[in-house]
Amino acid sequence: MSKRTAETLTSCAAASEREGDSMQGIAVPLAEAPSTPRSLASTAVLAEAPSFEASVVQYSALRAAGKQLSEVTGVGKQLSDQILTRLQRSDMAGATSLLDSIGQLPSFESALGASIWGDLEQRVQLCWSHGVSTFLEAFITCLCFQSFLQRGVLTAEVPGRWLVGAQDLDDELYLLGV
Repeated sequence: MSKRTAETLTSCAAASEREGDSMQGIAVPLAEAPSTPRSLASTAVLAEAPSFEASVVQYSALRAAGKQLSEVTGVGKQLSDQILTRLQRSDMAGATSLLDSIGQLPSFESALGASIWGDLEQRVQLCWSHGVSTFLEAFITCLCFQSFLQRGVLTAEVPGRWLVGAQDLDDELYLLGV
């Protein structure tokens, strides 16, 4: 124990005696120097460990694609909310111009990239976790409402570029929007 630590402990003990400490009589154990860490694995074991570089590359690609998809769905959701507001105000021209703006957004396929879009499991997982359902529900609601106001038909067809490509998921999202 260093001289400074011993002085600190002595001064603390003296201060507690003066203040009538309720902990009086309890022995405080002295601190011990920490032991040096043990090596958990030898160099031979570490040399045989697999490289995670491929996983890092795949994770980075998935993260970038998810970020791009989130940006598309976020903007699409905001535009859908504005379209719905304009339709409720009977501003058909404003709603149509905003629908054209949604048409200018990158499709889900281009946001994810060809390699990720080709893997159905990754595509569905990314679409499910990055706001596609929220966007499509609002967008389909707008399409159906606009169709009802213009033609009296409540159901509308969803453009192919906004379909995920998994039949069950596309059907579910359509029903949520209707």
